[in-house]
Amino acid sequence: MPERKTIDKSLLGFKFGEILVRQKKIKPQELESALIAQKHSKSRIGEFLLQRNMITENDLLYALSCQLGIEYSEDLLIRSNVVLSSNLSRSFIKRYNTVILNENDSCAEVAVNDPFQSEVIENIKTLIKKDVKLILAKKLDILKLSDILAGEDSESADKVIEGLEDSSNIQILGEITPKDEDVLDLANEAPIIKLVNLMISEALKERSSDIHIEPSEEGITVRYRIDGILYNVLSPPKRYQQAIVSRIKIMAHLNIAENRLPQDGRIKVKYGTTDVDIRVSIIPSVVGERVVLRLLVKDETKYDLTKLGMSKPLLKDFENLLKTPHGIILVSGPTGSGKTTTLYAGIKEINFPDKNIITIEDPVEYRIKGISQIQVNPRINLTFAGGLRSILRQDPEVIMIGEIRDRETAEIAIQAAMTGHLVFSTLHTNDAASGVVRLIDMGIETYLIASTVIGFLSQRLVRVLCRHCRQEEKIDAKVLIDGGIDPRVFDGKTVYRPPGCSKCQNTGFHDRAGIFEMIKVNDRVRKMIIEKRDASHVRNRCVEIGMKTMLYDGIDKVRQGITSLDEVLRVIRE
Repeated sequence: MPERKTIDKSLLGFKFGEILVRQKKIKPQELESALIAQKHSKSRIGEFLLQRNMITENDLLYALSCQLGIEYSEDLLIRSNVVLSSNLSRSFIKRYNTVILNENDSCAEVAVNDPFQSEVIENIKTLIKKDVKLILAKKLDILKLSDILAGEDSESADKVIEGLEDSSNIQILGEITPKDEDVLDLANEAPIIKLVNLMISEALKERSSDIHIEPSEEGITVRYRIDGILYNVLSPPKRYQQAIVSRIKIMAHLNIAENRLPQDGRIKVKYGTTDVDIRVSIIPSVVGERVVLRLLVKDETKYDLTKLGMSKPLLKDFENLLKTPHGIILVSGPTGSGKTTTLYAGIKEINFPDKNIITIEDPVEYRIKGISQIQVNPRINLTFAGGLRSILRQDPEVIMIGEIRDRETAEIAIQAAMTGHLVFSTLHTNDAASGVVRLIDMGIETYLIASTVIGFLSQRLVRVLCRHCRQEEKIDAKVLIDGGIDPRVFDGKTVYRPPGCSKCQNTGFHDRAGIFEMIKVNDRVRKMIIEKRDASHVRNRCVEIGMKTMLYDGIDKVRQGITSLDEVLRVIRE
């Protein structure tokens, strides 16, 4: 995507609607109709067209750029020369969609979404006592820059704890947290509230999936799980333990007085422009209550099949399975291996208006537009099996079951596949071949498995090497041989190790990608299922007929410089 759009000077001074017609964004008759309807609206014509999805924000800003002769930065976030100024408060930036960028002695660049806010622009000029050069930018880009500013300017959790040391009386405020509280808006908060908010915001900034608050005899340890690994980040004094736990209970609408029984809850917050669901689990221990917060960030790009790390051949095979009108696709792996993400990505791939798709999950981690999603609730006897029976009466084409845990759920899933439904689900097994054995162990007849299951996909997550600090290394052939790997696979290939740097918090890694293996159920595999062959036999025969194991899928990613060999071996051996 280009960083800046060239201004078409031939359109300077033209009316906004005419410019859109000349740029072929709307037809003349559409403009005429819109102008008539807009007379009854307080919106300008551009806003009016945008609200009715007749143009995009990109179309609107580029047309304004040509009309007014103001530069439009199509993607402000990738401009290499942007230096943010903290002269404007975050609330001002969010309210008026404007942020100060690069400044020199006499002039400052100011990104705006609406160039007609003359009073706001004059106020900025008065504040900074400089001339202003306007740059048009999208609302979301400006808000994301405000998030960056908030992250740079906010206190750290360590500093808040230091502040707490000066306070002799700590009080927990009893008010209920607003539904969509923004954890970056920290000004004027009570110390404990500020501390908890900062723990959450710093965890999100570091891309953590979980926050662990663990009591001991001596104090409290706060740990973040980043890319699957737990790191100690904070050690608040023991005397603040109850205050911190109570604050989290208030946020999750749990019983503050109850400290003898486990409690589960949910918190909804905003992290800048991002919605975050937080699942709360609190259990009692002999040294106090232990808390785990699971951070579920609503990021649509995460659920994209092409970004999971599948090789092109595997991606093509999986997409072909998704096009099958009926059958069962099972994704297996241990907890935290990305199974649910793969299921969501698969569902999104086939989510079209002509399909009725229903899911039953525990919990519903991400809401997909156009899909009916059911949350399991054992307290009212809404189980996977019970919910699945009801789903079948809703005339679905596609069903997703969060997990097949027992024989009853497996039998209903098989019945659904046999009656013309495409069923997705997960299993807790170590590899694809073990999925076959797991269903047999549940008591499912082999002929039913062979006739309904169309694919077993197994996966793990490996950490991706930090691009800023990765260094070349030589691999000892003996290490490869001991790991059952043919040393020749690395002939002529550069491999890397993770030394660590400030960009990746000295871990050497940033983000994760999947490694996969998949068994497509063909006639040979069906024969082995009916014969009740063990997992190792199924695995060996599948490798003979072309299946790439997770180990060798991981090795391919080492050869491509995506991850390290030690990381692949660590994940495979877990």
